[in-house]
Amino acid sequence: ADGVQSAFYHTDQVLTASFHRRAPGFFPPSGDPSEKGRSGTDGVGFALNLPLPKQTTSDEFVGIFTLALDKLVLAYDPNCIGLCVGSDGIKGDPVVGAEGWNLTPEGLAECVRLTANRCGGHSRSSGGAKPRKLLVLGAGGYHPTNAARTFLLSTAAACEGARPGMLWNELPKDVPQHEFF
Repeated sequence: ADGVQSAFYHTDQVLTASFHRRAPGFFPPSGDPSEKGRSGTDGVGFALNLPLPKQTTSDEFVGIFTLALDKLVLAYDPNCIGLCVGSDGIKGDPVVGAEGWNLTPEGLAECVRLTANRCGGHSRSSGGAKPRKLLVLGAGGYHPTNAARTFLLSTAAACEGARPGMLWNELPKDVPQHEFF
């Protein structure tokens, strides 16, 4: 999401919120909490970076994500929400390694499902929530099986309002390693 933040760093029309693994020497210089938008432009205050420690678990991440999502939606009242779901936070990512997070594909998918609910869902049955558009993009991830599972579950989570039960009841529980990876 660094590229997305950079693209909108000068405007107040887009609020970016990035959850980063932040530590000295870990993918510098992005993700610093002091990055708040381009100085001298309308974008100041519209870039938010939330650094999280290594080994952050899915339960911790979902809790932090939900708190941030609810507060940001209330404060900013967006017409649309774009999620860039990076699977490099999944436990076992070979590039990030032990310095990364301990997330699961299911944990990231839960964040997508919660966001879709805040967007009003396709059925608009979310208790009067303002209808918002949702765009979900996949990013990062260097373990092909984890990336495939994360993006499959995230897509299903975004569609959960149109077909309740699809996410956790209809999808296979495993994406096995195979020759096409």
